[in-house]
Amino acid sequence: MKVVVDASVGVKWFIPEDYSDRALKVLEDYRKGFVRLYSPEHFKVEVVSALRKYYLRGYIDHVTLIKCFMLLQEIGIFYVDVDWNVLKEALKYSLKNGISVYDALYIVVAIRIGARILTADERLYRVLKDKEPCLLLLTEYR
Repeated sequence: MKVVVDASVGVKWFIPEDYSDRALKVLEDYRKGFVRLYSPEHFKVEVVSALRKYYLRGYIDHVTLIKCFMLLQEIGIFYVDVDWNVLKEALKYSLKNGISVYDALYIVVAIRIGARILTADERLYRVLKDKEPCLLLLTEYR
């Protein structure tokens, strides 16, 4: 199964938060070959930026920050290039649905490659759950 993961899931791989166990299950399923992970290129920036925030707030130390950075590089996510056409689609989608361009990129990529989108962002899920059958909330991941 193809799964587009967003940054709200990716952060939970490294930072213990609600439903981190489910996010880690996604990684386990990836390692067992049950799922293939995809994401737009900006996923890396969003996750690393969130890790930086946790470091600055004192939740993780510098060594952990660097370890998380290195581990993120090792996860075999297929990164989808965000060219101008993809970005244009995401902009249109974001304006139509009242979400950020960042979030819209995950949706557009998933639609383009025929994948499910996995998010831990409950607000995003509430906004799109009736519009996007490919959207799956992390709490529902089995």
